[in-house]
Amino acid sequence: MAQYRKEECLIRQLPELYPGPGGAIAIIKDGQVRARESWGYINLERHIPFTPRATFRICSITKQFTCALLLDAFPDFSRLDEDVRHFLPQLSAPLPKIAHLAHNQSGLRDYWAMGMVMGALPDTLFSEDDARHIMMTTKTLQFTPGTSYSYCNQNFRLIGDIVARRLDRDYASLMHHHVFSRYGMEHAFIAADTTSLPDGGTGYEGSVATGSIPAKNRILWTGDAGIGATLDDLIAWELYIDRERNHPRGIYQQLSQPQSFTDGTPAPYGFGLRHFTFEGRKATGHGGGLRGWHSFRMHVPEDRLSVVVLFNHMSNAYGAALRLARAAIGLDEAPPRQVVSTSPADVPPTGLFLDDAAGLAAQIFHGPAGRMLHYLHPPETCPEPDEVPEDPFRTRISSEGEATLMHRPGENRSVILRRLHPYAYDGPDDRDVLRGAYYCAENDSWLDITTDGQGLYGAFFGFLGKGPMSPIRRLSDDVFSMPCRRALDHAPPGDWTIEILDARKKKARHPAREIRVGCWLARNLRYRRVNAVFDRGR
Repeated sequence: MAQYRKEECLIRQLPELYPGPGGAIAIIKDGQVRARESWGYINLERHIPFTPRATFRICSITKQFTCALLLDAFPDFSRLDEDVRHFLPQLSAPLPKIAHLAHNQSGLRDYWAMGMVMGALPDTLFSEDDARHIMMTTKTLQFTPGTSYSYCNQNFRLIGDIVARRLDRDYASLMHHHVFSRYGMEHAFIAADTTSLPDGGTGYEGSVATGSIPAKNRILWTGDAGIGATLDDLIAWELYIDRERNHPRGIYQQLSQPQSFTDGTPAPYGFGLRHFTFEGRKATGHGGGLRGWHSFRMHVPEDRLSVVVLFNHMSNAYGAALRLARAAIGLDEAPPRQVVSTSPADVPPTGLFLDDAAGLAAQIFHGPAGRMLHYLHPPETCPEPDEVPEDPFRTRISSEGEATLMHRPGENRSVILRRLHPYAYDGPDDRDVLRGAYYCAENDSWLDITTDGQGLYGAFFGFLGKGPMSPIRRLSDDVFSMPCRRALDHAPPGDWTIEILDARKKKARHPAREIRVGCWLARNLRYRRVNAVFDRGR
């Protein structure tokens, strides 16, 4: 009975722990719905309550259902490998296979990040034609398919589009036939247009301090994040998972099979599911996010436990799901992380670095929970050298002699970080080395870098329009940073790293001829200096 009291107490606290317009949660344990609760409003302006039957944007939780469609329609999905070429006709690199798409090992750059370098504003309309244009004009990859991991939304749009093209039916009707009706998801549908939901469901930005503001989204999506569903629909999915738990060919048994990279190294992701460790137990799950919408679902087979959390605001659904899961199995709240002491010789240095292979800046610094790495967005907490992390895919930083190493097992990568020495400003003319217009043949886009008299600013131009001006910060002689904290997707690129590729070849500070631009979602984009930006955006 103790765990029931823990659950009840925690559920009552959720509206205060994760404040916002509304939310809903479910706990499914041993094949029974142990909690099905909701609170607040799915639409504040129209006074519509958030109930278990309210339609919610589950966003990237969609990816596992797109993979369920794939496995049901094509048990031997390798038959579709050559179909990928139809959607990537200009790709000169090795063609990703369907499995590479399903496991986020394709090497493709994320198309919402690419949309930003093609001139999008955060609230730019991103249509099916825009998505198709980015995919059809892709020329190179970030890495050889199967060798590494990078989150990429269009992997799953491609899966949906390929299945629909092969079966000559639209994605929405296929999902209804193969997924929604089969798993008892009576109210689920494809909500491709993110501007609104039929029953008025609304996601909100803001906070308790600033107030809640209806979020503005204008993406049109399908196989990557397009499902609208209720809490009851997701409960039906979790109950189905439990009923088929002993069937080796059951759909979730197939979806949740551990995956690996080409070299046999374990991979953290497969068939739209993230693999992670929860309190020493194997777990699978996925989150969903868009401005105003946060969700997470997880399944722990050892405990026959599933948890679903839905917020129509920006609170941490993942953190809430973990707390509910602990309570459901009778565990106390996770204690604060204890930093393990290490000998000074083992402690990696702090400071600014560059991952030369990916062209991305990395900052190592001390945070409240220990050593932090700002490489992705947001920063990651890294284990101390003597610490054994519960999650085997966590990033680690170590030292070997004078070298600083970054180990990213989730990406199957270990790299030596090059230390960046802070730039010593000699005067205002130092900005001339970067100022100018640059063109990228990979995506037919421009980067215009200018000055306001005191600092550098940059903006992308492309077929999606004129992007916003952003300040550029100089990190070292040849490396700069340009922030992008708000984008088409909820998860923004973070910071673009700009590296002058010809700077180290010359001692004189002449204007750069070629630069490399990238973020984790879209790396190694090369731009060459041109006379001016050719503005042909819409």
